[in-house]
Amino acid sequence: MVLDPATLTVAFILLSCVLGTLLIFSWTLNRRLNALAWWGTAFWLIAVGIGWANLGKGPPGYPVLLLANALGILSYGAIYVGCRVFNKRQGILLYGGAGVAVWIGAFP
Repeated sequence: MVLDPATLTVAFILLSCVLGTLLIFSWTLNRRLNALAWWGTAFWLIAVGIGWANLGKGPPGYPVLLLANALGILSYGAIYVGCRVFNKRQGILLYGGAGVAVWIGAFP
């Protein structure tokens, strides 16, 4: 059985969207646990970033790679902020966006 990279990408994107939707839905049922919203948003960010970079026709251009990878890094930041919120610490967006700022500055 040969696994096509485009098929695996679509499967990953669909799985990330389902997991993100379930986490956000769980957050709507329990609004006290804000970490679920952060984690659900992270899954959606990575799905959009991976989909944008990999599902176009031909190789992606410079702006597409820059923004798609920035979304991926932002999703890691959202996971980190969600972990901070889960541990009853302050969820500062600066921590989540610092990696994106470094990436945009270092990409060229």
